[in-house]
Amino acid sequence: MENSIQKLSNLEFLQRVLSAIIFVPLIILPILFSNYLLITIYLIINSIIIWELNYMKINAKYKILINVYVLITIISFFLFLLILITT
Repeated sequence: MENSIQKLSNLEFLQRVLSAIIFVPLIILPILFSNYLLITIYLIINSIIIWELNYMKINAKYKILINVYVLITIISFFLFLLILITT
């Protein structure tokens, strides 16, 4: 029993490390190079976040909280775009 929990824990840790290795450069590089690439990458990341939140809604007890999270995600993305456009 404990061995399977440890295996699962190690697998989750490995998945988190691999996603960090992929997503951190994906977030930092567009900031350095191009505004259009930055908007595209952040739009893709925003889409992934909203997809995950909608996937979490299936098993959620309080669906209103997830709807609030989706709303906050969308608003923060548009505020991000507004800041990019105005600078």
